[in-house]
Amino acid sequence: SISIKFNPVNSYLYCLSPTKLFIVDPLLNVLVSTISLSYTATDCVINIDNGDIYVSYSNISKVDVWNFINYSSTPTTSVLTSGSTIRLVYNQNEGSMYVSQSDGILSRINGSTYVINTYSVPGLTSSLLYEPINSSIWTFDSSNLINLNKSFVVLNEHFLYNILTLFFVVLSNLDDAFIMSIIFLFILK
Repeated sequence: SISIKFNPVNSYLYCLSPTKLFIVDPLLNVLVSTISLSYTATDCVINIDNGDIYVSYSNISKVDVWNFINYSSTPTTSVLTSGSTIRLVYNQNEGSMYVSQSDGILSRINGSTYVINTYSVPGLTSSLLYEPINSSIWTFDSSNLINLNKSFVVLNEHFLYNILTLFFVVLSNLDDAFIMSIIFLFILK
């Protein structure tokens, strides 16, 4: 399994494997549906405002989106990107999904219109994190920690980068708010 996400709109669990998306009703403990994916999935994130489920892929330049009542293998919509998609993170304050891509492009998908805006981040890594207190998206390029919502302010601290990279790897399965509190402890010291 790549990830398990809870959808607060329909109260279902979405369990992603490289080739399938399983929809589970945790209250009744039943499998609601199995969605077969045509490509190799890398990430799955829920738009917690409208219940849309976003899936990214390693071997195609697109993100598929299923609305919370679509249990079929045909996505509700697809958003084309310039490179294969790696990680997703949802910014609840903006209502937008951010997508890191293999070609160094970061895309911002509007959560209601699916209009895409792109930003070039040379050396972009797959790490993306939403920090809800300041409504910021954080990522790394090849040597810097970048706060995307602060006009691309770059913290050029190699030591900080190495420490934070370690924390992203070790704590990747923990809650985003918890991870950000650890990051801010290191930034403030």
